[in-house]
Amino acid sequence: MDLAPGRSLNRDLVSGRSEQAAIDEINRFVSRQHAKRVKDEGDEATEAAWRAAERREEARRQREWHAGRLAVCEHLVDVYTKLASEHAAEARKLRTRQPEGAA
Repeated sequence: MDLAPGRSLNRDLVSGRSEQAAIDEINRFVSRQHAKRVKDEGDEATEAAWRAAERREEARRQREWHAGRLAVCEHLVDVYTKLASEHAAEARKLRTRQPEGAA
């Protein structure tokens, strides 16, 4: 094939080539373009899998944070409930007991 400058391109796309050869050439072109895109931009499936893994990990972290925060809150409720009960009992004792020297 002579590709000398100024030579016109053969516009006859049918003669001398089978349809299968044209399809094969198109498939090779598409494969090369895909490989180039994957090399330059990364594989879309890999990116999607990474994003899904990140969403799962973020959900796990949120569940873990929520469970930890709930445990702290429940602990504080127990502590302050016990403390309130102790102070209420002390207040009852003080109400019923007369100070010494008072009469």
